[in-house]
Amino acid sequence: SKQGTITSFVYARPDFFEKDVLPYIDDCRQFYFAGGEPLIHQEHYDILNYLDENKLYDKFITYSTNMTLLKWKKVNFLEKWKNFKQLQFMCSIDGHREMLEYIRDKSKHDVVFSNLEKLIKLGAKSIIQPGGSVRDQEVIDAADKAGISMIFTGIRNFKH
Repeated sequence: SKQGTITSFVYARPDFFEKDVLPYIDDCRQFYFAGGEPLIHQEHYDILNYLDENKLYDKFITYSTNMTLLKWKKVNFLEKWKNFKQLQFMCSIDGHREMLEYIRDKSKHDVVFSNLEKLIKLGAKSIIQPGGSVRDQEVIDAADKAGISMIFTGIRNFKH
């Protein structure tokens, strides 16, 4: 069967999209984008653009992202994502304020949390996190303010 998942990291070769993705993309049910910041990978752009142009909005798309950006090459991903029925974001946010900016070079607290708020406005329904941060209350307060649920798992939920 052609149905399955296409997992995106980086192009293995110049014809990756044409040979490894395009023959299966219509039948594929799920796409997982990871690896550094997947939103700046050309293959992510190519796949998302194809899905959008062909109105294949029933696909399940998962991202492992650090939430540092929502635009790339003049493309506003929020505009593309609003049409998809099933999006999941696993956000790797390693701290708050100065700690976040120290741990993740080029991360800015205000940008990351502004992007999270934009995802909530897009329709995010819940936040799932391991918990245990000294600033958990800030995230709880943000979820309460947005009226979305929060689940504490006690374990790290993804790898990147």
